[in-house]
Amino acid sequence: MSTIERTNYPRFPKRRKMNKHELEQGYSLSNEDLAFIHSRAKTDISKFNLATQLKSFQALGYFVGVNKIPDEISEYIRQELKLHYKIKSGYSQYNKSIYRHRNTIREYLEIKPWAKSIHNGKVIHEGMKQAIKVAYQSAEFMNNIADIINATIEGLIQENFELPAFYILNRLVRHTRHTVNNRIFQNIFSMLTINNQISNLDRLLLVTSNEKSFFNNIKMIPRQPTYKAFKEYMKHYHWLRSLGEFDYYLSDIAKVKIDQFAQEAFDYTVNEIKNLTPYRKYSLLICLIYKQQRQANDVLATMICKLISNAHKNAKITLQNKFENSKEETTKVLTLLKSLIEDGLNIKNYCKLAKTFYFRMIEAGGLEKLHDDCSNLIEINGSDYRIFLSTEIHKKRGMLFDIAKSLNIRSANQDDSLIKAIQYIKDNSHKRSKYLTDPVDLSFATDYWRKRIIKSGMLGGIEYNRKEVEACIFNYTQKALGSGDLFVEQGDIFNDYRSEFVPWEECVNHLDSLCEGSRIPNNPDGLFDSIKNEMTDKAAKLDNDYLKQSNFVINPEDGKPILKKYDPKQKSEKVIELEKIIKERMPERTIFDILINAQKYVGWADEYGPKSGVRDRGSIQEGTKFLRPWL
Repeated sequence: MSTIERTNYPRFPKRRKMNKHELEQGYSLSNEDLAFIHSRAKTDISKFNLATQLKSFQALGYFVGVNKIPDEISEYIRQELKLHYKIKSGYSQYNKSIYRHRNTIREYLEIKPWAKSIHNGKVIHEGMKQAIKVAYQSAEFMNNIADIINATIEGLIQENFELPAFYILNRLVRHTRHTVNNRIFQNIFSMLTINNQISNLDRLLLVTSNEKSFFNNIKMIPRQPTYKAFKEYMKHYHWLRSLGEFDYYLSDIAKVKIDQFAQEAFDYTVNEIKNLTPYRKYSLLICLIYKQQRQANDVLATMICKLISNAHKNAKITLQNKFENSKEETTKVLTLLKSLIEDGLNIKNYCKLAKTFYFRMIEAGGLEKLHDDCSNLIEINGSDYRIFLSTEIHKKRGMLFDIAKSLNIRSANQDDSLIKAIQYIKDNSHKRSKYLTDPVDLSFATDYWRKRIIKSGMLGGIEYNRKEVEACIFNYTQKALGSGDLFVEQGDIFNDYRSEFVPWEECVNHLDSLCEGSRIPNNPDGLFDSIKNEMTDKAAKLDNDYLKQSNFVINPEDGKPILKKYDPKQKSEKVIELEKIIKERMPERTIFDILINAQKYVGWADEYGPKSGVRDRGSIQEGTKFLRPWL
């Protein structure tokens, strides 16, 4: 069974008492409530019973016994009715007024009972019919039992139905999900049979003499991206792609259901999955292949991001090392410059001076070497590590191009200049010349990259530094994949985020209610004015409160905000004495004892367990039941 703690099924808190604010918000009696109570009940006890049943139903959506209503709620309602403290709520054993009260409350709140009724001579359970309808619709795009239960509860409340007991909802939802999933599996199996895919899938489940199968290969997880491991994974990637495309078979199934079907198949051994019914076996298998193919695309896209990120780190380290090792070169260049200046001061003959300058530069290694040394020193002392980025990226050039050629990368917006640039370097990946002559659109790049890439050719044309243009494009590819401007077709994490959007036609139907709930206008002009006014008010408040904030200042030199560290508040003698007493009286406990006590009071371990929300079967000892989900 799915645990009630994992659902939104209304219930009273067990481990804490309600505070005054909660009681006032949920259990105060309005004038209409008071008029209803006084008109339908005569005695004080009857009024008290009717009021507690009314407010508990409004809070929960179903009726509970008076003895199950928390004492603080009963006491608050008694005070609302201004009844004597000796009056207690409750019905006698044979008193049938409880049924009359509940029917009266249903009429007052216009609630449809969870019960059978007769329509046109037929016995119909309208509540059950509505619950099955909502559960069936929800099971089409949900697979978690708790999520479907929550949707069913919401559907019943919207139609003003009384909620049934939780176990009824749980059984109903589990049966409905089983029906929906079986229908999905049978449809997939029919399409696979028509397209003659069954024999291909059977080969994946064949076990060899060494007890291995292709089914285990499907579940392969990539290792660290060393060159050897990368080559192995690329073989695995292309083998996965060779198994075929299964989008056609899964196009009408919700992504969350595919993910959970794939996870179910992943957890099976080859012998376990072979023992399933055919339509379930093959459906789970293609869901696993489909999921692993998409994850493989994500793995390669992640490799691009990691390789470029590591290149940035290594470029920074290279800059730091060169800066530390450049002291000797700097000294040589400055010594040469000093000697040239001294010659200029001592030699008055310009011809002799020029000749002396020339020979000194020749002795120092020549003009070209000096030019390169000066350029290197300028770059090293410029603190821009990107000058070494192309070198670091070039070290992983083969891996990057293998990935780029394998993935189908697309643009998520109208600007496709980066996509064309990626295709440009793929088309020229076989070239080893220093410069490329074919033109490329670099409108996405900054001036820094353009200056390093674009050079004037020998015949007056434009040439592109091949090493720099590759580094630039791979660098921007990493950024665009991270921001979502680029996406990987048939990816999962790097998929087109727009495919997850709800169609605008469906959004329009809920626009007014969503805007009303968010307290924002439902039209562009109103939203613009609202945001503008709110930001103006916040800016004015910040300006007015600036002088009051002693710990927040703005540096007048560079305009940067500074948040000063708060001075620690001194503890009073009473606080110190209290800490001492608490430590003396506090018993020594192990971490295990603390966890058990915390579970007893707040139930934190109830939040842990299987994704499905289904508790494990079998006897569980009371003292260690909270550890069960971890085992």
